[in-house]
Amino acid sequence: MDRKEVRKRVTESVATETQDEIRQAWQRFAIITLSVFALILLGIVIFMIQRGFGSADPVDESVSQGMTIEDMQAAATETAKGFLKAESVPSRARFVVDPRRVMPLMERHYQRRPWTEKRFKDFLAPQLHVASDREFLMGKVLFEDGTDAFWVFEKSDEDELKLQWEVAVAYAEKDWDTFIEERDTEGGLFRVTMEYLVDEPYFNHDFRDDELFDCFMLRVPYSEKYLYGYLDKESQAYKSFVAVRLLSNLVSMPVIAKLRFPQNAHGEQVLIEDIKAFSWVEGVDM
Repeated sequence: MDRKEVRKRVTESVATETQDEIRQAWQRFAIITLSVFALILLGIVIFMIQRGFGSADPVDESVSQGMTIEDMQAAATETAKGFLKAESVPSRARFVVDPRRVMPLMERHYQRRPWTEKRFKDFLAPQLHVASDREFLMGKVLFEDGTDAFWVFEKSDEDELKLQWEVAVAYAEKDWDTFIEERDTEGGLFRVTMEYLVDEPYFNHDFRDDELFDCFMLRVPYSEKYLYGYLDKESQAYKSFVAVRLLSNLVSMPVIAKLRFPQNAHGEQVLIEDIKAFSWVEGVDM
């Protein structure tokens, strides 16, 4: 074999070895890169688990703030018992949200509707609800006489559960039965259940035009009397109702509404002038 041939084979051998070394180097680089990426991904997963990312359960949120749903239920039960055992408005006000503001309302309400003694039996199916950075526990309170009521409790900064008294009694500016009897044209704010009459709306008298108005059934929990309520389709209140209905698909909803009878009112028909809140908790759309 001459020198030229030897040089050629040596050159090919060196090139092959160089290619092998480059290939191995790339393989080592890929392994290291994948290992680093896997470690980073593992770290992210552990971080998310520790922080609770992706959890939409409001009960977990309550637990993270120091109270479990059982803690809140126990606190609400004590509040309900204390409220029902109290013998005067000032003593009952100690168990409610915003007592300074609410106590005059309590005095006015119990003058219209005298206090009826009830004894606590149980608090069933509590549900946690968070709205406007406020925590609420709601559920059915059973009384020893066999009756029940839907009560809402709000968690305070001191981890106490206070009664939303205005919700418990469906507080209104005026007495519902008197408002209906007098055909009050001045009107006032009422906590009512507003049922959208989709199938059998009632249009008549001042509210005969279904292109101008939409029709609702209005009820309160403490009276058998009901009203037909009408929203002007051009009003902001109606636009808000449409938005809420599209989001919730509810046919019936609790609202705080401004109601009044029209001049020369006919039958049980009132104008819904405004909707202050789409819940019975003032300042919160539940």
